[in-house]
Amino acid sequence: MTSSIPPLPPVTIDAERHLLCLGDREVQLQPRVLGLLQCLASRPGQVIGKEQLLDEVWGHRFITEGVIKTAISELRAALGDDVKQPRWIETLARRGYRYIGTALLAAAAPAGVSPPQRSSTLIGREDALAALQARWAAACQGQPGVLLVAGDAGMGKTALLSEFMHGLDQRSGDEAVVAVGQSVEALGEGEPYLPFLEALSPLLAQQPGLLAELRRVAPTWLSQMPWHVALEDREALAREVAGASQERMLREFAVLLDQATQTQPWLVVVEDLHWSDSASVQLLGHLARRRSSGRWLVVGSFRPVDVAASEHPLGDMRRELRLHGQVREIALDGLNQAQLAALTTARCPGAQPSAAFLAQLHRHTDGLPLFAERVLSELLEQGLLRPLDEGGWRFPEAGHPLPLPPTLIDLMERQIDRLPAAARQMLEVAALSPHEFDDVVLAEVLGIAPADVRQRLDGLVRRRLWLLAREPRLVSGERVAASYGFQHALMRHAFEQRTPAAGRMALHRRLGQAIEAVYGDCCGERSVELAEHARLGREPLKAARHYNLAGQQALQRIAPFSALDLVRVGLGQLDQLEAGRETDEARVDLLLTRVRALVATRGYSIPCVEDAYALVSRWPLSARTLPVWYAAIRARHNVGRWAERDELLARLEGLRDQPDAGWLVAAICANARGFVNTHRNQPLEALPHLERALQLFEAHMHQPGENPQLLLDFEINTLCHHYIACVELGDATRAAATAERLEARLRQGVMPLNESMALFYLSNGAQLQGDEKRLAGLTRRAQALLATRESLPLAAPNGVMHGWSLCQSGARQAGIAKLQEALRSYETQNLMPGRMYYLQLLARQAMAAGDLTLADRCLDSCEALHAQGETSLRGEVLLTRAARLALTPPGRAAALECLHEAQAYAEARGLGRLLEATRRERRLLGDGT
Repeated sequence: MTSSIPPLPPVTIDAERHLLCLGDREVQLQPRVLGLLQCLASRPGQVIGKEQLLDEVWGHRFITEGVIKTAISELRAALGDDVKQPRWIETLARRGYRYIGTALLAAAAPAGVSPPQRSSTLIGREDALAALQARWAAACQGQPGVLLVAGDAGMGKTALLSEFMHGLDQRSGDEAVVAVGQSVEALGEGEPYLPFLEALSPLLAQQPGLLAELRRVAPTWLSQMPWHVALEDREALAREVAGASQERMLREFAVLLDQATQTQPWLVVVEDLHWSDSASVQLLGHLARRRSSGRWLVVGSFRPVDVAASEHPLGDMRRELRLHGQVREIALDGLNQAQLAALTTARCPGAQPSAAFLAQLHRHTDGLPLFAERVLSELLEQGLLRPLDEGGWRFPEAGHPLPLPPTLIDLMERQIDRLPAAARQMLEVAALSPHEFDDVVLAEVLGIAPADVRQRLDGLVRRRLWLLAREPRLVSGERVAASYGFQHALMRHAFEQRTPAAGRMALHRRLGQAIEAVYGDCCGERSVELAEHARLGREPLKAARHYNLAGQQALQRIAPFSALDLVRVGLGQLDQLEAGRETDEARVDLLLTRVRALVATRGYSIPCVEDAYALVSRWPLSARTLPVWYAAIRARHNVGRWAERDELLARLEGLRDQPDAGWLVAAICANARGFVNTHRNQPLEALPHLERALQLFEAHMHQPGENPQLLLDFEINTLCHHYIACVELGDATRAAATAERLEARLRQGVMPLNESMALFYLSNGAQLQGDEKRLAGLTRRAQALLATRESLPLAAPNGVMHGWSLCQSGARQAGIAKLQEALRSYETQNLMPGRMYYLQLLARQAMAAGDLTLADRCLDSCEALHAQGETSLRGEVLLTRAARLALTPPGRAAALECLHEAQAYAEARGLGRLLEATRRERRLLGDGT
């Protein structure tokens, strides 16, 4: 049987750049950690004891066996190895370690092969790297100092420093001396000056004359490394430094830096200061405070969380130095979504991750580089992220849970175990909140007084341990809840994983109940959080209802795409349940929210509403189902299914006449009949219906409790059709009054969908009336609105008006191009109302530009649409057809025939504006009859 376990990738070590290369992935590691891997891999299959490893890798000078365990953990994290089922490094209890992975390869690439690129963890660290380089340049000019690099585990501190050290000579102009030391985690106080001694020791063998310099100006330091001193001189050195104080050692190291850097600049890098001994911290402070003209820079890295957790002396030293401006600090934050996209592309060449995937990756990892890299590696190993044969990459399906690499969680466990039991329990519950949590809800779940909870949480915040303070939340009245969040996602995940699955489900339910109990009527503002708790608590119906409420709130915030995502998850919850009245009602509510979101982005269309209508058409008419009926009528209208539209409207009007139908049914029927008659060029028939709808709106819509959730603003939609009807009748006074009512509504502030609708109809009326100045202002407003929105359904009609306005202002070629672009968009959406009118506008401008071929093509398309039942502004097409025929002398008679047809059309419908335009065109052709 063939194993499903993927083969191990080839391994290469680049000692110069401190890189471990696993296939096409690069990981930055400490030099000692790389040395440990080389030592183990040089004897594959052999057990190497701890004493031997200490001798060969560390020299067994000033460390204990605990450093090996730490280094092995780092190696396993880098290799993605599992301590329980190892594939790289095997632990043999009380004996040592054995390398069982693939053979190491040489780092040098063959001729013609490009060297490996820099580690992807450096993405997003350009500013930090520039700050390091600038500080080094100042040090090389005689301005020495101390610089600290702060960042949590996995934030990329080592990768940043390695990149900085690579090629340092080119930036300094001299051959720089680089000394690297590392603190190690130890039980109790570690060896004094350990990281600085580790940095100095290799230099004594590499730098000629340094041993003599050390013997002359820093003998106390040399006495700490006796293996560099000849046997016959050790006794004399010991007598010389006998009784030396700590202050002497501090002074000697500072003098050594000043003396040694007269010929070459020095860079001293000390990593993991959060594990350093107190003597090293004192030395760091002494160097930072000291005035000097030497050419040296000391750079130290540390984890703020570990410093706070252990109350490490570095914390107090750091605060003092920062207070006096004696240290510069670079804080590394998580990557943003754009930087995560670059990291993903570096990991998967040619990949183009979607915005949804990047948002999910960012939420899951908070941009922690190592976390994000490990997640990508896990996805690759699981086959959820893989290259496609035809090119490109396949990413996990939207919403698929992202993995939690166990090696990263293990990094947090040691820190968590140091916490008191009460604090651990509190944070384990808090970690089940998706983003933020507050003291009042946590107190409700734990049965503890809110004041006690807040005191403990504030203590963690003050110590910068695990948590950050967030904006307070108003609970009710004047009661305020203190809000908190974890410093990054890895911390939250680590606490979350400590609770068993069954326990997590029960706690999610309790958290949801606590939010509802604490916030009462205001808990709707936390719908997304309540939905997540219900989903993870295995309460699908409750989750679906909260997702629907969250989707409605997203629409109110003008975020229709977010609403669609929430509805999709909510519908997925309902798919777990059997059909029933409650389930169907929840499904209809979600489908209606989806319809509203789709209308806000695409306009009314059959796919948007059909599944919702199919469900509710069997139900009695109610406030819940009425908007779906209206949407179904509008959708059929928009795609030219006129007969179906009329049939549905007739059915709705039949329901209107039932005794208990209510005012809203009557208002929607009046609005629908009004816009249908307006589309048919029958303004005399349309106006009574539209005015009836407005009367019902004014009488009822603003009453308490009346919120029918119509898909468009009812008043604005009705006013738009009322305005066009008045324009068509030639009633300029009533048209101006309606236009002013529309503008007044816009000044009150409305949703972008309704604003774009109003601006289009106002522009349409201005164009019909020939008011080019007003049209230009309206189209500018519409274009400014559209520029701020990814998608609005009336973008194409507004584009038509903009194109016409450009033509009329003298930019005819640009205007024609805009008209054609808008028409293509309109046709792509399979929309019918107004298409004939827009085509005749393009024909008009084509004739003005001398492109009669384009004009004829547009007019022929108009006739084809008319044959399909499109009637919107038919009279305008007849006028344009007459203008085209009149361009050639033989066509005068045919042109007059078109005008006579247009005049009869206008007289039959009471279209005063069209009637006046037809008479004017007839006079121009010499027809005085």
